[in-house]
Amino acid sequence: MGTGKAFKGLLLGMLPSAVVREAAPRLKVQKRERVLDVVALVWALVLAGGTEECGRLASAMRSYIKETGRSTLSRSAFYQWFDAELLALMRELAEHCRGYVEAQPRHLPGILSGRLDWRAVDSTVIKLPKDLFDEYPGTGDYASLKVHKTYSLGAENVVGYHITPGRHHDGPELVIDESWRGMGLLVDLGYASFRVLRDCQANDVDIVIKLKSDWKVTVDDTVGPSEMAKWLGGSDLADSVSADEFVVNPEKPLDIDVRVGPATAPICLRLVGIPTASGYLLFLTNLARETHSHDDVAMLYRLRWTIELDNKLGKSACRLDQITAKTPVSAEILVHAAMMASMLANAFAHEDHLKRGFVGVKTPRLKEGPVHPMLVAKSIAASAHHLGSMLAFDDGTDAQWDRMANAIRCTALDPNWRRTPSAIDIVKGRVAPDWKSRRRPKPRSAKTRAAAASKGLK
Repeated sequence: MGTGKAFKGLLLGMLPSAVVREAAPRLKVQKRERVLDVVALVWALVLAGGTEECGRLASAMRSYIKETGRSTLSRSAFYQWFDAELLALMRELAEHCRGYVEAQPRHLPGILSGRLDWRAVDSTVIKLPKDLFDEYPGTGDYASLKVHKTYSLGAENVVGYHITPGRHHDGPELVIDESWRGMGLLVDLGYASFRVLRDCQANDVDIVIKLKSDWKVTVDDTVGPSEMAKWLGGSDLADSVSADEFVVNPEKPLDIDVRVGPATAPICLRLVGIPTASGYLLFLTNLARETHSHDDVAMLYRLRWTIELDNKLGKSACRLDQITAKTPVSAEILVHAAMMASMLANAFAHEDHLKRGFVGVKTPRLKEGPVHPMLVAKSIAASAHHLGSMLAFDDGTDAQWDRMANAIRCTALDPNWRRTPSAIDIVKGRVAPDWKSRRRPKPRSAKTRAAAASKGLK
């Protein structure tokens, strides 16, 4: 992140005090200024959500008391502030955070280049007390809600989310329209539908998705067997390809043109198969072979896991799944607070990478590990009370902000970047300079090869 000034700018850029103070009276959150400091309350909700001291609301209350220096505040009085007006404020602030993330520069090198952005879509389920079943029915006899998220691989952060009851299916929540034009999409089978595939083609959206087991796939008979044989890496298809079936070598990658969907309105795609010990991993994509090989397609689908890691960030570090509120309004307020906390941690890591030159298609060499959002969130949570006071009352000196920013960054550097970089770090070039060479087997000398041959070994 660099200096304390940049860190403070990030925090106040995502949640500006001026915006909170303007919105509070307009939304009737703050009726009497001497009773409620709404800025301190917002920061207490966002920052204290990561502590493990007590329940989410009690933790926020403790942070708020420390920030404001109040001698007394009853629990019932504090909980009364969690009403529809405060929920309206949290929704506005969440939208402001989303806008801040959307405006950040993207880093899209290698197989991610050529698109405005690559995005992953997924949902995460949060169980709630049974008191909320009528408002948020789950798939069983329990209450739950779903947070449907859109995650940007270019900004490595959430750029959109909305909340539904846990019983809602994922598929209808994904709508591909003109706003997606020029982007890429990674989704799991929960969103697999012919509608999504057609919408992607209509709006110039590249997609990588696993093949659904009950979908019928037909080899595209407009492509000759000789071309298919080349795509299959030497497999002999001359006698095995027909309009409905094909035979392939299970030890070689599969890459052929196919049609899915009804015969009256087929969808033309690539079927990519990657051999594994348990059989082919089969993907459907509309990416061109000239720009993305079968290995590139498989790696892109691996990057979908980044949204799963973001779900883990929200639940493990920001305690998104530890909501014990007894009213729907309070529950949704806490969801927004946890989501903003995770977005803040992601933004801290992304801006640190941008300052090191990881922007556009550039991949400079690293001298130290990348910043890990999970470690950022935990470090911020450990300093929640002090940091909240510095933000709410602007009473931190430049030296204090520098120490805070440096401490968070130092503890958030990924300790495993040399040994086991993640898929997103590999694709974005955030690896140790000798990472690839250290993983190649060392060539054996002629003497070693001769000794092995004499023993009947290869």
